[in-house]
Amino acid sequence: MEKRKIINVIIITGIILLLVVVFIPITIKRRRLEKELRQQEEIKEELIEQKKALLREKELLEDPDYIEEVARKELGLVKEGEIIYKSNRGQK
Repeated sequence: MEKRKIINVIIITGIILLLVVVFIPITIKRRRLEKELRQQEEIKEELIEQKKALLREKELLEDPDYIEEVARKELGLVKEGEIIYKSNRGQK
């Protein structure tokens, strides 16, 4: 009877060790994958925001009034017959 108890304890201990050896790496891998998933979701959200900004910019670039405004401010574009007056006030 004593021998049978020892064999049962050894078998149960072996099964427990086997389960620990199998489940610890699986748990570690699962946590790593969950962390990677969160990182990828954050990247996805950033890309969605960038896409929205680019679509807004595209809409503006298709608007002739916006294009004219940018051309006037940044490139100094004037329409035919317009006269530009520059003031030196406030400049030192």
